[in-house]
Amino acid sequence: MRLFSGKTETALVVAFDSTASAFAFSDAAGPAGIEGRLVPTPRSLSAGCGMAWRGAPASRESVESLLAAEGIDDARIALLQLK
Repeated sequence: MRLFSGKTETALVVAFDSTASAFAFSDAAGPAGIEGRLVPTPRSLSAGCGMAWRGAPASRESVESLLAAEGIDDARIALLQLK
């Protein structure tokens, strides 16, 4: 478990409107070599299902390509400063 260090980091956050889309993306991301994990949607974003995927900002292009390849069109991508 990571302890709070007081530092913020920039994270790529993908918010979904449905849990099916969130799980489909998460299941496809690993084999595609995109590191990240499902998390509760940050309060600064709104999403219908309350689930989001969090990864490294450098993976944005790969994430966008995977969303298109998987036909997931209910996702919103944001770069957020998170603690």
